[in-house]
Amino acid sequence: MSATELEEGTYTIQHCTQKTLAVIDPSSGETTPISSGIPRKDRRGIEVWKIEKAGKGYQISHAVTGRYATGRKEGEPTQVSWSPTDIWEIKETRERNVYTIQPVDSQCCWTIDGGNPGYTVILHEEPYNKARSWWKFVATPVPPTEQTVSSAELAPMKFSSPPPAATPAEPRRFKLSGVCAFKVLLTGSYVKTTSSGQLYASSPYLDADAVFTAEERNGRCALQGSNYMYVVNRVGDAACDDIGADEDHRVYFDVIPLTGGTVCLATPGFGQTWYLASDNDNKTLFFQSKVDVNAHFNVVYVPPSARPFPPTFPGNVAIRCPGNGGPGKLLRVKPSGGVAFSGYAPDKVTEFTVDPWMARLVSTAGGVIGLTPTREVRCEEVGKTPQGTIQILDRPGNKFSIMVSDYPWQDGQTWFLGIQPGDPLGTVVVKVAEDETCHFSVEDRGKWSDPTVFDEVPPYFLQEHKVTIRNRHDRYIWASKEGELRNQSLSLDDSVVFSIIEHQGEMHIRGGNGYCIYSPHDEYAWCKGNAPLQFHLHFRVLQAERSSDEIVLALGDGKGKFLSTRRGEEEGSFTITSTLDDDCYLRIDIYNENLSRFTPFPLTRADDAVSYAKSIRNAII
Repeated sequence: MSATELEEGTYTIQHCTQKTLAVIDPSSGETTPISSGIPRKDRRGIEVWKIEKAGKGYQISHAVTGRYATGRKEGEPTQVSWSPTDIWEIKETRERNVYTIQPVDSQCCWTIDGGNPGYTVILHEEPYNKARSWWKFVATPVPPTEQTVSSAELAPMKFSSPPPAATPAEPRRFKLSGVCAFKVLLTGSYVKTTSSGQLYASSPYLDADAVFTAEERNGRCALQGSNYMYVVNRVGDAACDDIGADEDHRVYFDVIPLTGGTVCLATPGFGQTWYLASDNDNKTLFFQSKVDVNAHFNVVYVPPSARPFPPTFPGNVAIRCPGNGGPGKLLRVKPSGGVAFSGYAPDKVTEFTVDPWMARLVSTAGGVIGLTPTREVRCEEVGKTPQGTIQILDRPGNKFSIMVSDYPWQDGQTWFLGIQPGDPLGTVVVKVAEDETCHFSVEDRGKWSDPTVFDEVPPYFLQEHKVTIRNRHDRYIWASKEGELRNQSLSLDDSVVFSIIEHQGEMHIRGGNGYCIYSPHDEYAWCKGNAPLQFHLHFRVLQAERSSDEIVLALGDGKGKFLSTRRGEEEGSFTITSTLDDDCYLRIDIYNENLSRFTPFPLTRADDAVSYAKSIRNAII
């Protein structure tokens, strides 16, 4: 079969495996790298190339700017410039209508060195059958420029939906300054920026990310986002990132009033006017060459007294979904790494740390909340999968939403975590547009401390004292006459009174039935008689930093195990565990001889605990 020769014409050049297009930034300088862009509707001609025969090959020029593709050396990026210096060989591969692109005097081919949009197209010496150097040429007409509407010729537009209310004619331009927000007319969503610089419009709630500061320059205005960066033109897509640090790269808008009290944001470039618009499918912002319903915005001024600020969470948090007439279920990390809303009682796998600098949600059980290419929410260790951005945003009614962005497979979109009402499994779903099913309660859980940094209460200040021990539900632990340990008692009697005793330098806990807590295999604990001395458990009392009145009973053998009030598999037993969870946190009351009653043992600091124990000991003596 003979090779198919490419005909002259205008084309989009599409990578065969990545499905991205060769594009350039038309607003950049004279020499601009060619990069990969995302296929989407109305690319405004920035991805269209003109192919013309020249000598033994072709010249490739950008159809909108007229600049020519250049490049010769291995590893260097392909670029466009005003000089038609390079001739390209466009050669069909073993696949029909699939081509490689290389200089006529070189074996280096156009190649994308990576799988994500935004990578530069480089020259790389590739074998003839290497697919990452394969391209398709799709015949594409150049968008007509006569349909462009200049700001001086703007007239009231006809809308498909919703029709705006008629208003008197307004000035053709007005100056915009100060702090404001922009609302998309068609959807009612605010234009917002992420911490990494993406622009999106998928949320109808005014928060800190929706606030922009308009700065005037020569009658136009630049927009600075809440991330302190400026709106820029990223190869036709609108962004708010660090390129705007250079004033020459910022987009300066004409704010043009339209009927119905709306405005459009226009900026000149390459002999025509471009308009900021919202892509209502992807919820992203881009520049287009026409004014339609997607380019209409309402401007909302935000006075200093009403300016929102991002929420802060200094300690650990638990995230609870809405309940049906009661408290909702908690976001929980499963042993498999999956994430779901299940259970009502908080423990270690339901607590998270909000990292505002890295924009991450970190589980206290280990791992970071993330998103897979199949939109599954998981908790994985850092570095196992590409990391995106997680932000918690304020919402009305003391609620919050969780926004996900910057993952390679999001194609520049921003998504929200939500629930499916009535789902018994509590599955966390991903939604393109935010709604009320994306709103959660965030509960402050204080600081979850590593047991290795706990302060130890000296045992000789507790020994020979009578104490009671309460679990997290304020129920007393009691030892039955048969030696069972349970945590079901609400009444204070002899069965819930324990004694702290010392034996050969070790601290033991003896129940009211006269027997010590013991464990034959370090799996379950009882309080029975006739247990060999070597099976008696000796403990270290650790002060819990997350609360002023909680302790942990750690086994004194240094193996990192704890007494848990969770029922063991053996009847009447407690569990010995190496996993520190809420069932391990206890409250201890010490018998005060002066008051003839049990009083809470204060554990604000270890020094306080020691002082308190000394005062009681001195009073007894």
